[in-house]
Amino acid sequence: MPQPIEGLRPLADTVDAFVLDLWGVVHGGQAPFPGVVETLQALRAAGKPIAFVTNAPVRAHHVAAHLRSMGLGEAYDALVTSGEATYERLSEAYAGGRYLPVGPSWAKLLHDELPLTAAGDVAEADVLLVVGLDEQRPEPEQYDAELQAARARDLPLICANPDRVIVVQDGTYSWCAGALADRYVALGGRVEWMGKPDPAIFARAAGMVGVTDPSRVAVVGDGLPTDIAGANAYGAKSVLITRGIHARDLGIQPGEVAAVGALRDLVGRHGFNPDYALASLAW
Repeated sequence: MPQPIEGLRPLADTVDAFVLDLWGVVHGGQAPFPGVVETLQALRAAGKPIAFVTNAPVRAHHVAAHLRSMGLGEAYDALVTSGEATYERLSEAYAGGRYLPVGPSWAKLLHDELPLTAAGDVAEADVLLVVGLDEQRPEPEQYDAELQAARARDLPLICANPDRVIVVQDGTYSWCAGALADRYVALGGRVEWMGKPDPAIFARAAGMVGVTDPSRVAVVGDGLPTDIAGANAYGAKSVLITRGIHARDLGIQPGEVAAVGALRDLVGRHGFNPDYALASLAW
């Protein structure tokens, strides 16, 4: 059972770095959540480096530009994205090949930088690249025919964002690439998951700010299957932010304190164990 806390101050003396998720923790796509800027400033003032680790399925320089647009360009020390991991994997294993793109219009930010050629259909593809759901097909079941055709050819699926859902600024939910990857797994398909919960992405982020001992790292995120699962596997301390994707499971509005019983049930269902629970990012 995670220990409820009101802010990150109690952890500051026990760790050397903080690894923070972005969506659902720092912002909802448009602006920092209330109290976030002050919390980041307090962490830096306490001498604690901040690494952002996000399952955003674009390369890091695109996320950095987005952070600058929200006034957060100087608020962190390192940034790692699942999109960067996706780019590296495709460049190493599939360079010169053909990929079938699945995703929204902005997925071209990743596609345009790949050393591969986009395929016109499943029959031409060497690999299925799922960045997200496109604007015309917002529900996962709308992709079943495509996934079944890919499975018939035993194509590997690269999941550029293992998140299943995301919470946007107004508190509404949208499906992510992980929801399609789950459906492909259910068909018996092969999936390569890029980003969290892979413990390697946490180790990479911590190493970028000079910390190599997982026990001296605090991971702060809103997703039990991604942030907390990855922190557990990595060996770091972990803080679950309840305002994010699990708010509706907990029966709360973003920023409200979750009931102890609801939090215990949620953690029990998922099987991943945060050390602490915090309503919203705060110092």
